[in-house]
Amino acid sequence: MGLIFLQIGIIGHGLFKNYSLGVALGTTCLISLINFEPKTVLAMFILIGILTFFYYRTGSFEIVILGTLVYFLIDLLLLQFIDFNVMAENNYRYVILGNDVAYFGVMLVSVLLLLFLMRQVGQLKQIQWKQKTELIEY
Repeated sequence: MGLIFLQIGIIGHGLFKNYSLGVALGTTCLISLINFEPKTVLAMFILIGILTFFYYRTGSFEIVILGTLVYFLIDLLLLQFIDFNVMAENNYRYVILGNDVAYFGVMLVSVLLLLFLMRQVGQLKQIQWKQKTELIEY
């Protein structure tokens, strides 16, 4: 969780002041490569990309914190009620839902909802991140 705050809150925030969204997004996502497990790298790449985009468009770090907490705490809360290993294969598909049609249906609805949210956030007024480079003459 601290890595997400480092990637978006410190590195991403600093890059937004001097570079475009694409450069900042690519740089913050590439830091996810320090995870050694391939499925973790891919998941973190997607999570960091989405949260960085939301932070860039809204300027609200609270969205990053809330998104991170939801991402990590869902498994921990479900662990209290359902007996599964958090580090196992795909607990949502095989343990919780147990049905491929339901799993892919929920996945489709989730992706569509995420795309809708990203579209709505993308239509917000652009925040001025870049600093002025003018030198003051005395």
